[in-house]
Amino acid sequence: MISQIKGHHNVEYIKAKIATINGEVKRKCIISCIIKQQKPNGNQHPIAFHSRRLRNYEVNYTITELECLAIIDSLDKFHCYLHGSHFTVHTDHNTFGWLKNFKTPTGRLFRWSLKVSMYDFDIKYKKGSTNVEADMLTRNPIAYHIINTTPEPLLDINEISHFQNIEITSAPKCFKRDGVFVVKRQGLAKIIVPKALRVKLKETTHKKFGHPGIATMLKLISPQYYWINIITDIRNYVTNCETCHINKKSTSEKIRIDAITCPL
Repeated sequence: MISQIKGHHNVEYIKAKIATINGEVKRKCIISCIIKQQKPNGNQHPIAFHSRRLRNYEVNYTITELECLAIIDSLDKFHCYLHGSHFTVHTDHNTFGWLKNFKTPTGRLFRWSLKVSMYDFDIKYKKGSTNVEADMLTRNPIAYHIINTTPEPLLDINEISHFQNIEITSAPKCFKRDGVFVVKRQGLAKIIVPKALRVKLKETTHKKFGHPGIATMLKLISPQYYWINIITDIRNYVTNCETCHINKKSTSEKIRIDAITCPL
């Protein structure tokens, strides 16, 4: 119960960062925050987590405004915990200093100033690189793996080389690179996956990235790896995954109770 939560609260948040993808600068579309409670022994324990995408009009905010928005949003989300008690906001940006020194704030900034005045809190500087918990809430592991120019290998290179030599891997226009056979497909040099490792690759990828669908599995595997009928194999694996079947939302139409008529 909320009434049972007492003591000093700490709000940690991650600012909206600038991300560079394919040479284009785009605004990061997520803000997040964490609320923690400090115990008598000094340890801090998380109470709740929150993250959301930026709304269309928020994408046009300046970096300083996005910093401020992250805190304002956390105050709204955790109002039931924070209002009426003293807490600390950890930040790597002097957001409220900027807001307080802003001459004659109007509109959105004025509303934010009024909202902040409702709370009793201190501000402590925290280096952005150490704010890993809130930062984690803004990172999609699948997206990071796909856009990364040097993604983390899904299979051990020595294991691939071992089984390639056993199976005597051969394919049209294949060649050796770094001790393994690769083949050029769609302008990329892809590692030829031996039959003995294909199931392992699909299982590892599917579990590691939270049981993604067919299209996402192809985006994760195909840029690095190749074998004949890779699309069909991945489609069959995802389609027959028991965990996905259990957790999949039913698309069948629910029976309306008011549509059932009972005889008099």
